[in-house]
Amino acid sequence: MKFTNAIILALSTQTTLSQAANFRGTYITSDADFDTQRQQLVQTSTDPIVKNIQFINNCPEDVTVDGWQSISKNGGTFSPSGPMVNPSVGLDSEGDRIGYWYTSSKDDTYSFIELNLSKNNRGSYFGPNTKIGHINFSDRNGFSIAAQLKAMNSDGTPACIDSGMKTTYLPPKKVGDSSGSFSFNCPYDLPPNPGTPGSLCYGDDSVPVQVIKENSYAWNGDDKTWTKDFFTSELLKSNAPGGQYQTMNFWCLDGCENPAPYHPQPVGVLTHCYSDTIDTVEITFCPN
Repeated sequence: MKFTNAIILALSTQTTLSQAANFRGTYITSDADFDTQRQQLVQTSTDPIVKNIQFINNCPEDVTVDGWQSISKNGGTFSPSGPMVNPSVGLDSEGDRIGYWYTSSKDDTYSFIELNLSKNNRGSYFGPNTKIGHINFSDRNGFSIAAQLKAMNSDGTPACIDSGMKTTYLPPKKVGDSSGSFSFNCPYDLPPNPGTPGSLCYGDDSVPVQVIKENSYAWNGDDKTWTKDFFTSELLKSNAPGGQYQTMNFWCLDGCENPAPYHPQPVGVLTHCYSDTIDTVEITFCPN
């Protein structure tokens, strides 16, 4: 099998995901949880360095990115020149997430991307020329803003076997009254999230949330296709009973969908990269 820009390792070399992949919120503790023979692909690069970060906001509202700035609606862009500065919401403060929310809404309605690498692990907050972990979405409690992340080489080709992820939810609609107050109505007849903090639109994490599952996509590095729910590479398939393919979003709690022994479900993106450097990570809000 050939991979563009790949560094082919000798077949005698064995690498594993023991320290790299996130299995429904817990780290793998044994290679028995993953078929080590499938890791003889290219180069399993854990925590690659990202040279450039590009944000694009296609939402109908301005979006604030925690630790950086607000990005204008309908096509605004932002390319940070340095790491986040004092991110404050949730686990953002530990450097473990990228949080973002509608600027006109409260910051506790944020959505987020799990970086799975803290400030202490990285040596700084996330930014250009810093490391990125095995990322994922975790929308099991609901969502506010759909997003897409792509890890790319300088020519725009995928930088990894599992090179990206996106959600395609319709955006919550801003509605107001004559007094100037406003709220956001959720699509798909979802209720507003009753929790604080909490996303704008609620998801019941005790069961698979079908709206989330039906709007989650993986970007496959081998053929550049987007596929719903799961990556397609055999290299990203669990050896646990049931042979679960790696996914990129938590749409329910651990074990809620695949009862034992058919879980853990492998969850992670950027676990198999062709190099220890990614030229560009592009994050688009409201990618539809």
